[in-house]
Amino acid sequence: MSIKRRSAFAAAALMASTVALAAPAHASGISVGGDSNWGITSQSSVSTHYPSLGNSVTATENLVYSAHFLGIPIPVTGHYMLTFPYAPFSRPTLLSANANMNSWTYSYAYDAYMGKSAWVVRGQSDFWGSKTVYLKGAGQTDTRNATGYVHGGTGTGHSIDVNSIDYVAVR
Repeated sequence: MSIKRRSAFAAAALMASTVALAAPAHASGISVGGDSNWGITSQSSVSTHYPSLGNSVTATENLVYSAHFLGIPIPVTGHYMLTFPYAPFSRPTLLSANANMNSWTYSYAYDAYMGKSAWVVRGQSDFWGSKTVYLKGAGQTDTRNATGYVHGGTGTGHSIDVNSIDYVAVR
């Protein structure tokens, strides 16, 4: 094999191994040389963990997506959801969202992350590199002595899943 062919083969092998090392293999963010990363962070909060019967609870979810390879943004589809437990809440209202939603109305549906049916609103967006998604919803309590978790995040079944929950107990 000529020197040109050997050096071209070596360069191609080096590039292929670099790309293989950069592929995300697990749910936490990874870093490969320089400014390469793929990750999501999820942070949720509720206005109160112990509301009285008939009071409203406001929940927020902030998801931060980052997808870069050697500093270059790569295309990503981000999935996101904000759910309220069926009990102790009547149908919640989506107050605001800065991203595309499948529906702006909560529906009674299965939340795979929590393993039960809940009031669910979800959406997805295609973007390059980085995106921050803010979701805000509110629900009124309608069942005394009931407990549950407000859930925000990506849900399940994606290459990277990140979720957060907040406990709520009605007095």
